[in-house]
Amino acid sequence: MSETGFFRDQHDDLQALASTMLAHLHVDELSKDASKVNRLLTELASQLKVHLIMEDHTLYSKLLEHRDERIRSTASRLYVEMDSLGKAVAAHKKQWPNALQIQKHPAEFIAQTRAMMDLLIKRIDMENSELYKLVDEL
Repeated sequence: MSETGFFRDQHDDLQALASTMLAHLHVDELSKDASKVNRLLTELASQLKVHLIMEDHTLYSKLLEHRDERIRSTASRLYVEMDSLGKAVAAHKKQWPNALQIQKHPAEFIAQTRAMMDLLIKRIDMENSELYKLVDEL
């Protein structure tokens, strides 16, 4: 397995959770019962938090000090982006703390969640294709 294989697996898990959640974002479904989506959001926020902590301590800490400027600059840019994404997901979860809140405002939740999941998927793809590719080439 490559040095980034473990993190790529975590990315796959996060993208699968995001896809599952996106499949359940329907106003009629959420206005009746949002418990499944609430559980998925909680799981995604928790997994992302753990992923970012592990990635920061084992990967980014080394890459931000790397001798190759290209690796340092890519790592620095993506570190800031992923950190801001982690904070945004945590804030989103805080705004929608339970199924009842989601059920009361399903359209608003759907719009915000779709935007958040699109951003998450794009950032994961960017990290996989840019940073992890550089690391695996080392």
